[in-house]
Amino acid sequence: MKARVANVLNRLNAVREDVRMTEREQEVIEGYINRNREAIAEKQAKITLCDKSEIVLKNIADERNEGAKKALTDILNYALSNVQLEQRYKARLEEHINRRVGKELTVVLTDLDTGYERSLKYQTGTAVSQIIGLLMTIITIKFSKCSRFLILDEKLSGLQDEETILMFGEILSALAQNEDFQILMVEHKSHLKAVEGITVIPLTLPDYQTGLTVAG
Repeated sequence: MKARVANVLNRLNAVREDVRMTEREQEVIEGYINRNREAIAEKQAKITLCDKSEIVLKNIADERNEGAKKALTDILNYALSNVQLEQRYKARLEEHINRRVGKELTVVLTDLDTGYERSLKYQTGTAVSQIIGLLMTIITIKFSKCSRFLILDEKLSGLQDEETILMFGEILSALAQNEDFQILMVEHKSHLKAVEGITVIPLTLPDYQTGLTVAG
């Protein structure tokens, strides 16, 4: 009888020890869980902060882009208003997303008399800067006492489509006819020969030592 009681007590002690071990393991696991919860909460807070920062930075970038576009539009319209053309134009810049190259700018010219819009297609930043730079150079010369003689070296190289090239060919022709400008331009845009008032002199390059010569 005593042996049975002792055996039962030993089993109970073993169960108690197992329970204590289980409780300690549970405490350790709960410690891991709590630490992981704290780490997760900390990382979630960082993610939330990054998301909010991204929104703030995007808003700042968008605001700056809009400010830059407005400044460019104002300059472009100032230049157009001071160049005597057959039509009176007002310009605006539109931004588009291109899957291949990202953001592109479209220069849209609105005829103030008819309301007809001429889109200068999707131009690179180089093209827009060339257009505005050329017009501002013209305005600077017009309001100064400088000689109205321009030598342009591939000034329209950034323009990508025929309509845009012809449009600014017409501007150059109008400058010559209405503003007494003389313009000598080296350009690869063959479309310019279709513009009335522009004389094309084809050149060839026999070799680099000789340099450019008049074709024919």
